[in-house]
Amino acid sequence: MNVAYCLPRLPERFDGLAKRRYIGHLLDALGQVGPEHGWIRYEPDAEEAAPERRQETLGRFLAEHAIDLFVSVEPFGSREYGWSKPWFGKAKLAALLLERVAPRTEAGDPQGGRSPETVRQRAEFLRGCDLVLTVSESLKREVVRLAGIPADNIEVVPGGIAPPFGSVERPDSPGSRFGLTGKYALCAGAELSGRQGEALIAAFAAATRDEPCFLAIADEPADGERDKLLALAEAAGIKERIVWTGLVDGEELAHWYAGAELFAFIPAEGAIGLPLLEAMASGTPVMAPNGAEWNEAGRDAAYRVDPYDAERVGAGLRQLLNGGTEHALVVKRKMQARKFDWRTSAEKALRAFREACRKRVAVFAARPFARPEPASGIPSMLLPFLTEQYDCDIYAGDGFGSFPPATPSRRVRSFRFEQFPDRAPDYDAILYLVDLEEPEAVVTEYMRQYPGIVLVDDEKPGPLALPLPAEQGTFIVHRAETARLLRQSGCSSVTRLRKPIKLPVMVSAIMDRDFTFASCGRMEPGDGLMTALECIRQLVDGGRDDVRLWAAGECDPDYRERLLAHARSLGLEDRIEFLDPLEENEYGIRMSRSDVCLYLRDPNGDEPSDELLEMMSHGKPTVVLGAGPHLNMPDDVVRKTDLDPGEREPLYVSMVQLYEDAELRKKMRKQARAYVAARHSPSRYASRVLSLIEGREERIEAELAEEMAGFAPDVPHAAPPSEPESVPPGPAPEPAEAAAPIQPVSGALTLGPNRIRRIRKGKSVRCYFSFDLASLPPGAAIKSAVMHIPARGKAVRVHRISADWNERTVSRRLPRIRPKPIFRGVRKQAKGTAVFKWDCTRLARMWREGVVTNYGVYAPAVSAASRPWLFVEYGQEGDMS
Repeated sequence: MNVAYCLPRLPERFDGLAKRRYIGHLLDALGQVGPEHGWIRYEPDAEEAAPERRQETLGRFLAEHAIDLFVSVEPFGSREYGWSKPWFGKAKLAALLLERVAPRTEAGDPQGGRSPETVRQRAEFLRGCDLVLTVSESLKREVVRLAGIPADNIEVVPGGIAPPFGSVERPDSPGSRFGLTGKYALCAGAELSGRQGEALIAAFAAATRDEPCFLAIADEPADGERDKLLALAEAAGIKERIVWTGLVDGEELAHWYAGAELFAFIPAEGAIGLPLLEAMASGTPVMAPNGAEWNEAGRDAAYRVDPYDAERVGAGLRQLLNGGTEHALVVKRKMQARKFDWRTSAEKALRAFREACRKRVAVFAARPFARPEPASGIPSMLLPFLTEQYDCDIYAGDGFGSFPPATPSRRVRSFRFEQFPDRAPDYDAILYLVDLEEPEAVVTEYMRQYPGIVLVDDEKPGPLALPLPAEQGTFIVHRAETARLLRQSGCSSVTRLRKPIKLPVMVSAIMDRDFTFASCGRMEPGDGLMTALECIRQLVDGGRDDVRLWAAGECDPDYRERLLAHARSLGLEDRIEFLDPLEENEYGIRMSRSDVCLYLRDPNGDEPSDELLEMMSHGKPTVVLGAGPHLNMPDDVVRKTDLDPGEREPLYVSMVQLYEDAELRKKMRKQARAYVAARHSPSRYASRVLSLIEGREERIEAELAEEMAGFAPDVPHAAPPSEPESVPPGPAPEPAEAAAPIQPVSGALTLGPNRIRRIRKGKSVRCYFSFDLASLPPGAAIKSAVMHIPARGKAVRVHRISADWNERTVSRRLPRIRPKPIFRGVRKQAKGTAVFKWDCTRLARMWREGVVTNYGVYAPAVSAASRPWLFVEYGQEGDMS
């Protein structure tokens, strides 16, 4: 992410210096918490007055630096640039507000750029921003009220305490060069020549009549302000005790805070409250106006007054000068100040920047996100992966119905097809989920006008019904025949992927019930159900009286009647159920109460059907017809049988064996899920789709036979990392050997990174790496996983990477990382290299099961001499605790 920022011309006054400190410390903290991002300052040319010239210059800057987000800091300060949102093109626009947009003024006073028309223009500018940052909750509420911006689009970044403040010991006399030899109260703010100044001088004279005290004003007075205040002080008899320090900042200001008896903060309305925090961090008593923007900072650790009421200001001065340095109050003030931290503020800002820079993707869904069609699970499985990185708008036709809460993200919106053209320019990518058999005419028309990524549902092979545009868009298909037809139609970019299948949570129904066979999918002649009924009869006649069968799916009424008639003729009416397509919950419940599945239909195409894969994903031993792609499936994954006309013996033998052999059923249950997990991972599917969206994947044909030969998992190609002498001894990582197909056994494996990229920029080091858990034997479950990270320095922190990357693209556009560390390690000595050990079992299991996408991790300070490694212990699924 490349972030540009434009800083204002701030006035040479105390409040201007406070704003500079806020901006400077925030930028420094952003650079520390987000070193992988680019931070670039933009300085507009003051000579370019014409809007056309300013827009042209800005456009060149945005293009040259590939800016993702442009932050206008204090856009309504000393100069307004007249920027318009369209000037920024695809770059996002943010505004950082340090003070009120429209401070309240005297009636009829339009001075200072506060006229109604100016306020309206400011509100319009804020409404055009993708993000607004404020320094306080009260300022956030004002922006919501004034500009009508949703509160969710505004982030409060309150600031923090820099090192000089609070670390300075109380000096003897920081103002000795001004002749200030005794106690003093420090005052700062603005508008001291007005009613506030009159009240302050009168109150100070009354409060210090018995115990003389100096009043140091930490500012450079504006024109006429000094003479007016001195005249007031002379009339009150305290002229010789008024001292102007001039502009003070940084460590010098910290000395003034620490030496003061109290700090009187008399700001202009809406001014930044950072000085309150700095003074409280120094333990100095603070008196401030009773305003919402300053109450947030001081809470009950500051004394509140009405700055226009001399009597109340005097009471506050007397109380703080007499008892404000008590230890309990000092501790309370410092504790309040410690709640504000620059790193925390920068992390909040960075999270807001990332959210604002999220791309927006349009998703056209050809059918509802619901059962009974397993193919329709693609959008619901893909959506959580998409919303992890993008804002998603889902488009559907009138018959689509409502969208389920597929993801908790508030970034998902739904629209109808006809609403798309007006919003088309807003999208960075478009996904079309289309059906070959029943294409939506309006969707195919959009595909011609707005090429995108087309996910083709080709579960049922047949002729292409889509009038597809040649050489436009990228097509993702599941069958080789579909890929061939698309290429013949002139589509040059076709990627073939296995259809993703989400592994459901397996629930075993522990109850005294009958042994149940199940069949799912469309019921039609030739599906083997007639023969299955006869086998059920034969099982009953053989003394196995506890067997039942249910079948669910679409069915022609005539064929359903034939099935029922056949069941009646066999005397099985009370043992057989023929059901309509099931909703997801009912499907899961029935599967949990079933023991063996039957899939006896002739396979179409070169991949197992969705219905078969879904049954296997529930861990069900399944009897299949030994034909087509079923022949390539391992024997302990499915039970293959023949089904010649009039011949039921092979099917009967298979059903009897599975009925009687509980150990075989247990083994096939694990192997079936392992097969689906290894070949049809939703995370891998989503990773490829996201790579296409980001333009990171070269347009190559992903042939399944080359992608995974047989059922052997991928083997990482990384060499074993070497150990330097200064690193404590540990297991030397070795390349994982290819596991024998479907033979999970207990064991251990040491993995080197399959991807690693270490970048050094100045003194900072960034390292991105990942481990390929497909090296574990299929069906094996992770007992424990310990990551070993050789690193220099006293500490290491690890963040999860949330976007795909490779060694080539990481140098051009760094991957997105989660801001909150998932591991921190600390050691006493900082010399040499040490191996930090992290028990990452939970994360490894989530990667393995596809709960989160395995993009790897990010860790600064990783050693250049040795690579990280992962030690994994695995075993049978039933052995896991």
